Amino acid sequence: MTIRSSEATVFRSQVQQLTSIHTNQTYQIDIWLPPSYAESSNSFPALYLLDSNLLFGAAANLVLPLIWGGELPELIIIGIGYANLKSYEQLGELRERDFVFETPAFLQFITSELMPHINVNYRTDASDHAIMGRAFARFSARVVMLQYRKRSGATPFMVEKHLGDSSS
Repeated sequence: MTIRSSEATVFRSQVQQLTSIHTNQTYQIDIWLPPSYAESSNSFPALYLLDSNLLFGAAANLVLPLIWGGELPELIIIGIGYANLKSYEQLGELRERDFVFETPAFLQFITSELMPHINVNYRTDASDHAIMGRAFARFSARVVMLQYRKRSGATPFMVEKHLGDSSS
């Protein structure tokens, strides 16, 4: 018997690595495309997900039945995580840096580097974006959306109802 192991992937997803000029950090960007993406020319709302290293797989798997049931529109999920992680301790240190100590640089990465990259390379509806995070990532999520709204005049589709989770 021959066994070959590799990291698990999420069906219909892509992984990119982007290095930010604002944070000098290489981020792992996980992208999940909705069921009709390949067969249509439609633009889709975009959901930016903080803590992608922990939550991307669950988010993609939870969103799909909600789309099928008509409870959510088809959307693109863009997970923001960290490339080349070695431990959960390292993940915690990077989260603390980006969400607490160096939040302005991280927000600049999202609003001036990542969002434009996604809007150019994927069929997103640039006026229909949301961002989600948990625990202290929620604060960063709210600030990103406020900056994005101010800069673009957009009204993201889930900002008022679903921004951040309710856990503490």
